[in-house]
Amino acid sequence: MKKMIKNKNNDRTIRIVCKGSGMELLSNLQIIQGDLKELNEQNLKKLRRRIETKGFDAPFFIWQNKILDGTQRKKVLDAMLADGWRLPEGKVPVCEIKAENLQDAKDRLLGYISQYGQITETGLSDFLSNLDCPDIENLSLPCQEGVTNEDLQALSKELHFSSIQLKPYKKTHILLSFPPELFATVSEQIEPLLSIDGIEYEQGSN
Repeated sequence: MKKMIKNKNNDRTIRIVCKGSGMELLSNLQIIQGDLKELNEQNLKKLRRRIETKGFDAPFFIWQNKILDGTQRKKVLDAMLADGWRLPEGKVPVCEIKAENLQDAKDRLLGYISQYGQITETGLSDFLSNLDCPDIENLSLPCQEGVTNEDLQALSKELHFSSIQLKPYKKTHILLSFPPELFATVSEQIEPLLSIDGIEYEQGSN
């Protein structure tokens, strides 16, 4: 039997963790994208795992109940409901977009799915440096030419791995941070501590 990934509440309720301009029944939302974009099995699983673990965190952009942005999320939510997951009141957050007609709405859809910005390795490295445990393995990111998602995932794992490589202290460790010009004064004051067995100190930068 395939093991179902459960969310943090340890149940099979799809958590809504975002807000839109309103709420709409998921069953009322219509897909108009057709075969414009393909969601392969691997990316479908990534998106599903992210919703299961992180919750539903991006509203649908719609025009008269027609989905302009969120087609893949709709497919994944439908699949989750078919597998026994629950959606509170059957509703999802939506943002209503103004358009003159269906043609105008489809033109706006092209704008939403266009990837203008591109992720660079350096930019991602800086961004990830402040995240403890990014969920990058469940993402499919628009990358700069020559940089693959596999490269970015490897970089993320490397950054996270390096951030948790902790060297255990063998003694009671005291970290002091002070301006270099006070080194002599501080050294005199902590000298008695250094005579105690099992204590060591480290000077940080200020």
